[in-house]
Amino acid sequence: MKSFLLTALICFSFKVFAQETERALSDAVKDYSTLQSDIEKMLKLKCPECEALSGSTTSRPLCSIKDFCEKPEIKKDDPVIYTNESGEKILNDRYYNLRDEVRSCLREKFSDEIAVKREEMMEKLKTQHLQKMMAANKKLLQLMSRYNQGNAVAKVSGKILNMSIEAGLYGDELGWDKKGTTPASLTSIISQAEKELKMTLVPEIKKTLVEIQYLKYNPTYEQEVEAMDRALIPEVTPADPFYDWKKLTDAKAAGSQAKLLENQKKLTEKSQQAYDLFQETRSDILTYLDSKKTRSNAAMIERAKEKVKSISFNPPRLTDTLEKHCQGPNAFYSAKTHSFTICPQMLNFPKIALIETISHEVAHSIDSCNLSQVFIQKKGPSIAEEAPFEIELKTTGPQKNFTSALYGSDYNPSSVLQGPMKYKDHPFSSTMSCLKNPKSVGAKTISVGEVTKEAKAALIALKAKTKGTEKNNTDVSYLQFLNDHGREYFEYLEGCSFNSDGPKGMLRSQMQEAFADKISSEIVAVKLKGKSKTEAEKAILEIGLSYSKMCPNYAPAEKKLIDFAEKEGCKNFFANRTMQEKILRGMDLTDPEFDEHPETSVRLDRNLLAHPDIRKSLQCSANKGVMYCE
Repeated sequence: MKSFLLTALICFSFKVFAQETERALSDAVKDYSTLQSDIEKMLKLKCPECEALSGSTTSRPLCSIKDFCEKPEIKKDDPVIYTNESGEKILNDRYYNLRDEVRSCLREKFSDEIAVKREEMMEKLKTQHLQKMMAANKKLLQLMSRYNQGNAVAKVSGKILNMSIEAGLYGDELGWDKKGTTPASLTSIISQAEKELKMTLVPEIKKTLVEIQYLKYNPTYEQEVEAMDRALIPEVTPADPFYDWKKLTDAKAAGSQAKLLENQKKLTEKSQQAYDLFQETRSDILTYLDSKKTRSNAAMIERAKEKVKSISFNPPRLTDTLEKHCQGPNAFYSAKTHSFTICPQMLNFPKIALIETISHEVAHSIDSCNLSQVFIQKKGPSIAEEAPFEIELKTTGPQKNFTSALYGSDYNPSSVLQGPMKYKDHPFSSTMSCLKNPKSVGAKTISVGEVTKEAKAALIALKAKTKGTEKNNTDVSYLQFLNDHGREYFEYLEGCSFNSDGPKGMLRSQMQEAFADKISSEIVAVKLKGKSKTEAEKAILEIGLSYSKMCPNYAPAEKKLIDFAEKEGCKNFFANRTMQEKILRGMDLTDPEFDEHPETSVRLDRNLLAHPDIRKSLQCSANKGVMYCE
């Protein structure tokens, strides 16, 4: 009796606990949903504190990024932070990232409760599914008896089994009831078996056979449970299919097969536009390079032009490799394949923002590191990674296979198109020297003198430590080689940035990124020539917003979400972090990891807005505190 009472008490206590935790989850989801609704209402009503700035401020000159961050066109609270009259748009990454972080926090906090709900629904739907199968089997038996087609059903089933064996299927693949086979395909398989047996099943029997086999291997309740799980704490996802690739590869996610084809067509059209813009921008860079040609640098300018001319354009095929590089809006140049790739998330960006991005990435082929590398043409076709569907573009010129090799590495001399080039021979070496100046972007670079000095000191220290046995110590050999040949090596690769995890980061450099920014600013200056002040301001705004970190201040809706997250105890938010976490995060800000890109504000204010022609287009006076690098 005691045991029974104890069990009953435990069960009752667990039930009360389950009800309490479920109520907590319900309250949190309700609060989260209400918050989303409040934010949407707030945006529609445009409450006074949501306005970025008063209309009177728009007439003042916009000559720095701080000025642009107060433009009313920037909708910091909206899913789309900016849209122009052409329908080109930039999604608000911070809007989605913060909401995803809050949602992840809630899912982690209530993971046990969510698991219970998932299991309950799974068991319920499993039972319903089993009942459907039992009802279908009962119906089939009744139909076979009514129409006396028991033998016919057995023969058709046997024939289908033989057909699958003849097709080379084994084990679980035998038969016609593989997972994912559509009812239409199952019906077609039965029809084929009927034809070969020269017999006909009653349509109702045929339909019921298909129903049984489909139910057996396609338990739709799994998808229903998954949908319930996702909807339990609503997520806010971009409507843009270029952000949600399932809408480009799956008819159900897209809404229909017709919508899927429409999305794929749109991706191809936008990819074609990006390719055309790539061609136009490449031509602009070649023209710019010609304008910088002198007697002394002519050969090296031609070297640079050959590299720019031979870059291939990779359409944004939705491969696994692309997904790794395209977690958000991005574009990149690969020295390994000598190619330019743009991520789908960028395809709807304004034209001028794409031009600035493309020119930056193309410039990487001739930056402080890549122009010095050995340039090689590979033999044979490149192996393309499999993609869900192909993007057919109208392209011009052959798409050849190229790669690069660093000075001092192995390569086949017979395939070399350009040999190694010393850093001092780079046609823009004086420009890059200027970019190091604090009055310009202050790009951090490798100090060859510092590297060799440290190598010598380390060698002396190690020899002293291993005195008498240094000949048997390979570390001594490595340091000795660096000491003897370091200067020769860096004559070619001083402008590169290497993976250097040491505390001093001696082999890290920002010059490649600073140089690419410099070239892109030149192309933007050309594009703004002859534009009105208003058009120039719009162009600079669109470029700045494409950097995503241009305007750091939180918007009212973001503040509401952060308050909610802190109230719910989300660990990643300041109020709920431990003392140790707060101190360590403060240390990260005091001594940040090396970033190969200069800070966003520096890139825009001291590079883009330092260009005299761009300032002229904006009707801004010269910025005396900033140096423009020719």
